[in-house]
Amino acid sequence: MTASIATGSCSPPTSPRAPEDNGDIKVVPPSIAIDPATDEPLPNRAPSEPATEQGDPIDHDARLAARLAEACQRLKPPPGPHCESFHSTMEECEIYGRALQPAAAERAVDCLAAKSGRQDICTYDAAGQCFVVGTLAIHPEPDATAPCQTVLNHCGGGSMHSAQDLNAMTCRTALSAVKTDRRDVLISCMNESCTVGGCLFDLDAR
Repeated sequence: MTASIATGSCSPPTSPRAPEDNGDIKVVPPSIAIDPATDEPLPNRAPSEPATEQGDPIDHDARLAARLAEACQRLKPPPGPHCESFHSTMEECEIYGRALQPAAAERAVDCLAAKSGRQDICTYDAAGQCFVVGTLAIHPEPDATAPCQTVLNHCGGGSMHSAQDLNAMTCRTALSAVKTDRRDVLISCMNESCTVGGCLFDLDAR
C-alpha cells in the first residue's frame, strides 16, 4: 500500500514566477535649476507634501509660507560691513511663500540659501534673480502664452528694450508659478517695467 502513493503528491506547491523585466524602463533625470549668478546647480528639493483630502488647502499654504519664512530668517550676510541690501533681501525672501506655488517658492528659497554667507546675497536684485530661478520649477501653462505675447510685444519682443530676465519662457513660467490671485498684478508689472525679477515686490505690495 505504501508503494501505491504517488511520489509527487508531497512536493511543495510551485510559487508563481514574478513577471520578467522587459528591459524597457526609462530613467528620466530630474530637472536641475542653475543659479544665474554663479552658474552652479541648486540643490534638488523633494516635492512638498500635498495637503490631505481632509486638510484645508489654505492651512497647508499658510504652514508652507511659515516654514519658508523661517528658512529666510536663517540667511546670513558675508563677513564684513558692506551688505546694505541684505535685510531687504530677507524681507523679499518671505514673499516667495506668500506669492508663489509651493514648488516655485521652495526652489526660490533654495536659490537664496545657496547665496547665504556669500557676497552674491548682497546684490540689490538677489531676491529678484531667485524669483526667476524659482519660477522655472513650474511648467508653463497654455493660457500664459497670450498675455505674455502682449507683454513681449510692448517690451520690444524681450530683446534690447527689456530687461535681460524677460523673454517668452521666463514670462510664461513666472505667470504660471504665481498664485492665481497675483497673476493680473504680475502681468501689469511686467508690462510696465519689462522685467520679471523686478516684479517680486509688487506681488506682495498690492
